Amino acid sequence: MEDSQATKESSQIYRISWLGYIRPVIKFLVILVLCALFILNLDAIAAMINFPALISSPFAIAVPAVIALLASISFVLRIYYLRTLKFIINHDGVYLFRGIFPWTKGTTGTLWQDIADAQYFPGFIAWLTKTYSVQVRFRFNKSNETFVPYIWNGHRAVMAINKELQERAR
Repeated sequence: MEDSQATKESSQIYRISWLGYIRPVIKFLVILVLCALFILNLDAIAAMINFPALISSPFAIAVPAVIALLASISFVLRIYYLRTLKFIINHDGVYLFRGIFPWTKGTTGTLWQDIADAQYFPGFIAWLTKTYSVQVRFRFNKSNETFVPYIWNGHRAVMAINKELQERAR
C-alpha cells in the first residue's frame, strides 16, 4: 500500500549502494571480535585486574554473550532498514520511502513546486563507486531538506530532478 508510488511506470527508484552497508558490517564485526576476545582471554583479564573470581562468575560469559546477541539483532535490523530505503522521483515530486515496522514505515518528500534544487556531493570514492550523497533542498527553508547518503547513481537522480525543475520553470 505504501509502495503505490513506486510501482508507477513514470517513477524512478534509486536505492542505497553496497557502500552504505560497510559501516554497519564493520561495527558489528568489531563488537563480535571484542566479545569473543573477552570470553577467550578471561583468565588473562582476571589476572591482569587481580580479580580471580571473575573466572568462575557466570556473568563473565553471559554479559559479552548478551552484548553479542544484541549487536546481532541491531545489525540485522540496520541492514533490513537500509534495504527498505527508496529514493523515488515521480510526476508529483521527490520522495524517500523507509521503515521496517508498520509504525515506522512512511514516505517523506517534497512536491515539485516546493523544491529549490538538488545536488550531489562528488569525490574520488563517490566517483569510483558511482555512489553519491543526494540533497534535495526545500525552496522556503532548510527544515524540509531531504538528504540521503550512499545513493547508487545519485548523480543521475540529481540530474533528473534538476532537469524536471527546469522543464517546469518554462
